[in-house]
Amino acid sequence: MLHRLTAAGRRRLRLGALLALVSALVSALLTTTATADSGGGTIAPVRLSLLQPDVSKASVYRAAGIDMVTLELGWDAYQPAPGTTDRDYVARQVRTAEAFRSAGLGVVLDLGVQYPPAWAFDLSSATRFVDQYGTAWHGDTGTDVLNAVWEPLARQAEAAYVRQVATDFTGIPFVSVRVGGLLSGEVRLPPPTSAGHSDSMWGFDPRARAASPVSGWSPGTGTPSDAAAWVDFYLGSLADFEVWLARTVADSFPGTPLDVLMPGWGMRPGDTQTAIDALAVTGSPGRVVAEVGPGLDWARQTAALAATGLDITLVTTWLDAPSYGSSARDESPADHLARLAAQHGLPISGENTGGGGQAALDRVVAQAAALPITRVTWMSAGSLTSGGGVTLTDLRRAFPPAVAPAAPTGVTARRLDVWVVVSWQPPPTDGGSPVTRFTVSMSATGSSVTAPADSSAVLFRVAPGTSPSFTVTAANGSGTSPSSAPVTVVNGAAGGSWIVAAVPGGRLFTSPDGREFFLVSAEGVVLSHALGQGPGRRDADPAPVATTSRGELAAPPAMPAAAALDVPDAGPLAHSRPGTAVGDCRETVTTAAAAVSSAGWAATPPAQTAAGVLIDYLRLLMNAPADAPQTSGCIPR
Repeated sequence: MLHRLTAAGRRRLRLGALLALVSALVSALLTTTATADSGGGTIAPVRLSLLQPDVSKASVYRAAGIDMVTLELGWDAYQPAPGTTDRDYVARQVRTAEAFRSAGLGVVLDLGVQYPPAWAFDLSSATRFVDQYGTAWHGDTGTDVLNAVWEPLARQAEAAYVRQVATDFTGIPFVSVRVGGLLSGEVRLPPPTSAGHSDSMWGFDPRARAASPVSGWSPGTGTPSDAAAWVDFYLGSLADFEVWLARTVADSFPGTPLDVLMPGWGMRPGDTQTAIDALAVTGSPGRVVAEVGPGLDWARQTAALAATGLDITLVTTWLDAPSYGSSARDESPADHLARLAAQHGLPISGENTGGGGQAALDRVVAQAAALPITRVTWMSAGSLTSGGGVTLTDLRRAFPPAVAPAAPTGVTARRLDVWVVVSWQPPPTDGGSPVTRFTVSMSATGSSVTAPADSSAVLFRVAPGTSPSFTVTAANGSGTSPSSAPVTVVNGAAGGSWIVAAVPGGRLFTSPDGREFFLVSAEGVVLSHALGQGPGRRDADPAPVATTSRGELAAPPAMPAAAALDVPDAGPLAHSRPGTAVGDCRETVTTAAAAVSSAGWAATPPAQTAAGVLIDYLRLLMNAPADAPQTSGCIPR
């Protein structure tokens, strides 16, 4: 059977007239790209990325099987003074990116917003985070960050910088851009330990105080409701900032995926209420301060980021952390982030914290195998030496690269009059990387049809009296499989010519006895195949017999005999898509509502032409009511 079945997205196409049928066919024909199998299919091999790479070792990295590296910029070096850009610095960074790419490495961009220039702190009196004790945050390199969470002038400066980088690196296709914007380039506020305190909350600068929903509130004052409102404001402000930054970067780097860095352990269920209760009574978040103080509300942030609709991957920066149990409170950061990401349909990746040697690598390998992680970033390239406990060879051996898939199996070739349907089964192994396409070739002419990964059949036109052979190959990101064993066309069911109708973007093939039909794209890919109930029968609610990712198609009723429609021979169904102009049609027909009765075919079909019968059949196929409006159809030249 040539059914392309999938469990996802099943729905019955129950339309009342030909126009609705055509709309459904258009939708099917315009959505033929391959989709990832999230229901337990094969998982792509892990791609390896390095932090802090040495450009002089680019070829060494690639030879060792590294896939990509991170290019880390520094805002302070890029724009050392207001309104200026260090062109020599920019030129060096562009050359570095090009050198990595010339070596065959993908480049991930780190904008370096976590290294703000000194002048940015002079934009206002609210450019530094301030805790409830009045202490302004001053960090080390990479953690002395600008308060763009609450200060609009800081956001303006960061946005201008992002736009400048995008302009200067025009033409360099980055694999992704890292997004975090705060300490260490991650999504986190300063730590709770500062200036002798261990419970600092960083939402008390002038801008944050002015925006607070509880005027004048500080930990230990007011009511529990006041504490709850402030905590919601505090955590929500960080999520809002991250959404703003993601959109800002996406606007400057359109089409480039974003990696959002999620650090630490992350807040767990119950932590928000625990913090509220403690703040209202003691003025301290209590035992959850390590996650609440930096604002690590991953559940809130994940939902907010997913709502943007951007191409975002959530990145745990503690992939080598252990689990202390299977509950949401005890699972590792990677497990917890994967749980949250799955709720919103976001992918995840991860990076280790640095150090740890072979034990850290073993933990990373175990996490990558257990979770839907397809990319691992190693911290750092400089540590990959024999003295660091893990070498480049160790890293690549732990994550072997993908290879080309095996050849497809179960190939058959079935003749339908002057047409041949070639079908196949997926290869037994995909080489460690998902199949992206199939290519079917015909021996007689050398012509071929390329089909997306979720396809299993294509259609060719062959010369009468010939018996060509066909082969199928599969391809993934690592190469193309060997060809399947050649198969020679065999005869199909006897009797009559198949009826072929133009539909937007392709053709509808109906068997002479009305038992069977194929919906075929203009490129020759079989989109669906269904079997009817037999001559003269029409179920009021026929059961679907073919399911695709584009919806279920009901089994067709019987098709009365009709004259065959000629379709020009243009190789493997390489017909141009039919338009609506009369000049594109060999015959244009309009059918009246009375053409079809609710009980089935009228005793005498109103139009004995092939076109008339076919249009009536399409209306009957979708159970069009007798009072359905008039519809038109086009039979191509």
